[in-house]
Amino acid sequence: MIEYIINRPVKLIDHFKFYKDNTIWNAKYRIIKGKPSIPIRDRCHLSNYKKYLEATTNYYDKYCNYGLYMLFFNNYRVFYVGIAYDDIKDRICKHIVKLFGSNFGEGINHTNEKINNETKKGWRYYAKDIFEKYNKKNKIYNLDDCFLITINPINLKKPLNKADKKLEYIEKKISSNSHALISQITTFITNSHSNLMWKSFNKQEIGNRHNYKLISWDNNIIEEII
Repeated sequence: MIEYIINRPVKLIDHFKFYKDNTIWNAKYRIIKGKPSIPIRDRCHLSNYKKYLEATTNYYDKYCNYGLYMLFFNNYRVFYVGIAYDDIKDRICKHIVKLFGSNFGEGINHTNEKINNETKKGWRYYAKDIFEKYNKKNKIYNLDDCFLITINPINLKKPLNKADKKLEYIEKKISSNSHALISQITTFITNSHSNLMWKSFNKQEIGNRHNYKLISWDNNIIEEII
């Protein structure tokens, strides 16, 4: 049985510092059908998007090898669940690049999600909204509302891979705001039982059902499927 160890929620900026992109932007994107959407601004001065976040503690070494990760944005009451098969930080870097609307060319697609052909709020929406709100206040958004949760699988006979579709199954389960894990996380973050006010905005696949335990940071079993 696979055990998924859920690490305690932490503020992202308590363990990573992020790059400040000073290129001029007006919250506009180049959107061409069939091509990646990219911000209309000068290309970011960094040579690689992987440098956008820099670890400042040992959190990265301890918990960001691979597995699932969750980003909770308290200002918007939204969360994102993602999968990383090799490096969680790599995936998060791409998301934060999108959140700040930085231009790394067509290698990073700044998307809004589409479900049943209906456009939903995604990274592009939140990037524009954050830019416009903070620009009006003459302030800079510093990710102080962003919480990170990493989930590491253990007791494996072999490393999980994309073909297994097991991480996808967990991803879909915990993307529901009615799941017990979301209740525990949002209570930890906000000190209130507000999970049903939160919404996920990540893509979801059905995945493969399997035997597992979800074990929280206080060593409680949140869910067990046998």
